[in-house]
Amino acid sequence: MQSNRLQHLLQELNRFSEQQELVGVSKKTEKTISLIEQIPAQSERDDVPYLVPYLVRFLFGRSRKLKVASCLAIHRLLTSVSSEELLKCEDQFASWYMPSLWNTLKPTKIDTLVEDELYRSSILGLASFHRNGYVRHEAIRLLTRIRDGSELPYLLIRQNDWVEPISTEAISAIRDRLKKEYLPHFVRN
Repeated sequence: MQSNRLQHLLQELNRFSEQQELVGVSKKTEKTISLIEQIPAQSERDDVPYLVPYLVRFLFGRSRKLKVASCLAIHRLLTSVSSEELLKCEDQFASWYMPSLWNTLKPTKIDTLVEDELYRSSILGLASFHRNGYVRHEAIRLLTRIRDGSELPYLLIRQNDWVEPISTEAISAIRDRLKKEYLPHFVRN
């Protein structure tokens, strides 16, 4: 359940980001970033399925700073939930409630959403929930290149994908990670 403070933040963010250029672009960007940065701290685990789709639209902006702020906020939200809770978010992340730019995302454009390598697995992981199987498959292909454990929750979820090439690739990547040094990552997930 969203707190009053979080609801106010979202309303302010929506109102401010939709304003015409009454203020300078840099001032508008700074204010928008400030609002985005506050969202993870004001949210609870139950808010994640609703907040991530709200923040995705900022991944498509022109401002690198705004995209980085959005990547960070999405990363903080996704890493604040357990793998089981992440699985429960799947329907919301694959829904029509996502922004139109997200819904029309092409597999070749997934990498352009990753504005900061520190948040790569979270953004690719989010793309692995996309309703388009080609996008999910590309996201999994890119996630298999990450080997720090941050990719594992998404690979584990996608091993049960209804599209066989996606599940096959995820299963193969998981098998490849069945090593003693990877055990802490499996236990965590």
